Amino acid sequence: MKNFKSLHDCEIDIGKLNVVVGANASGKSNLVEAFRLLKKIYVDKDMNPFTEWWGYNNVVWQRKEELSITIGLLFDIEGFEVYFEITCSGVGGKFQILREVLDIKGYLKFQKDGEWITIKHNADFIKEVIKNVDEYESVYRGFKSRLIKDKNRLINESKIRTDLEQRLLEHELINSHFWEYTRVFSNKMTSKNFYLFKIP
Repeated sequence: MKNFKSLHDCEIDIGKLNVVVGANASGKSNLVEAFRLLKKIYVDKDMNPFTEWWGYNNVVWQRKEELSITIGLLFDIEGFEVYFEITCSGVGGKFQILREVLDIKGYLKFQKDGEWITIKHNADFIKEVIKNVDEYESVYRGFKSRLIKDKNRLINESKIRTDLEQRLLEHELINSHFWEYTRVFSNKMTSKNFYLFKIP
């Protein structure tokens, strides 16, 4: 976490049950408020989530509005290491998400910087999918040939602009969250779900 209230640059390990202990004005409540900010952004869809604190200057570290706030979360989800990060700002009373990152270690990294989206698959994962796709060919007919054809495009880093979202939706290449959902093609990972991105 960077530049959120008194939390200038810190990392905190969080378990299933946590007790936060500290002196008065040491930042205990600020940790809770950081999660409240995330809720206002992603659950409540608040157009200006900083209004609860009467402005961005009351939220950013040392009231320095030129600074951006970064909050990152590292999860273990069914054995997968997943990292999510948001960098945002509220300069001039205007809420902006400057950067978002979703990184599924060993599989996929999805990053949005302003209006640009960067998508990169792990090369070893793509090769493993291709190697084990035969047993699923009856279910995903013709998928193997398409996957092999698009192998390099999937492995190489792709960049698109967010104003292409509608065109991608129209071509059924992504759903409303930019994600094309597929089943895993490895016996070892049959119960898992992965994401493949294909850029036209």
